[in-house]
Amino acid sequence: MLTAWAIVQEHVTLAISLARSRSVGSVMVIVWLVTMGGNLQAPVLSFFYQELAMSAGDIGASVLIVQVGVLISSPVYGRLLDKTSAFKAVALSLFMCTLGCFLRGCPIPGSQDASRR
Repeated sequence: MLTAWAIVQEHVTLAISLARSRSVGSVMVIVWLVTMGGNLQAPVLSFFYQELAMSAGDIGASVLIVQVGVLISSPVYGRLLDKTSAFKAVALSLFMCTLGCFLRGCPIPGSQDASRR
């Protein structure tokens, strides 16, 4: 039976070997950057929702919508990876992430921030 530390070491070794691979390395770096960028906003997301005067139920519903989107898009991305190159799937992911970040930064008509301008 592997200990927790042995599992961590195995994962780190695998990540390093994949990052050094010519065929996988650049894609791994891009995916890591996208994941890290997505995780940077997680601690402040609740404050964003509070600024929109969302209740706990509203916040739960928005999180549910995101998770359903992940549930639906994961097989689509998997099929895209199977049928085409990884570049197209990563490029689509980067585009969707950029679009989401742009839309999140746009003021919502009728919100407090939009009325201050």
